[in-house]
Amino acid sequence: MAKSEKLPQRDGGRPPVDKSLLTSAAAAAAMPAQLHVSAHLAMQQQSGPIPPPEILRKYDEIHPGLAERIIKMAEEEAAHRRIMESEVTAVQARDQTAYRRSELGQVFGFATGLAAIGGAALAAVKGAQIAASFIGTAGVTGLVTAFIMGRHALLKFKQEDFRQQQQILQQQLAASSQSAPG
Repeated sequence: MAKSEKLPQRDGGRPPVDKSLLTSAAAAAAMPAQLHVSAHLAMQQQSGPIPPPEILRKYDEIHPGLAERIIKMAEEEAAHRRIMESEVTAVQARDQTAYRRSELGQVFGFATGLAAIGGAALAAVKGAQIAASFIGTAGVTGLVTAFIMGRHALLKFKQEDFRQQQQILQQQLAASSQSAPG
């Protein structure tokens, strides 16, 4: 606010009071003393697939047998989750084993190829160029085959595993749709 602007003042140097505030205050003062306003806030939190017993009881009151169906559904879901977790663990273990085998095969193939190339070089230095070319060709071919076949075998294993997982999932979906109440 600029210095030249001043609020309108009444006696005593106080700013004027808004008259609507006075009427609201008078209305509040005129209210009966017995009037009491209160608010109650309740919150309930639940964890897990099964509701608390009070709510289950209310479900049973609404529809007899509904609480039992809810509990059965939670039990079936827990059993399904445990089965799926064990299958995932088994698949991961198989993947890990296949990966280790593939790596081990590649390491041995690489070592064999290097030994063949080294032998070919030694044969060429000693004067047996024709034998060196056959040994060198076999060594390089072995290296290439080890790397290509190792990756191909791993890829084939993963594709087969994916097909098996799809079949299991389709069987479970078919079983759950047949056992669902309809």
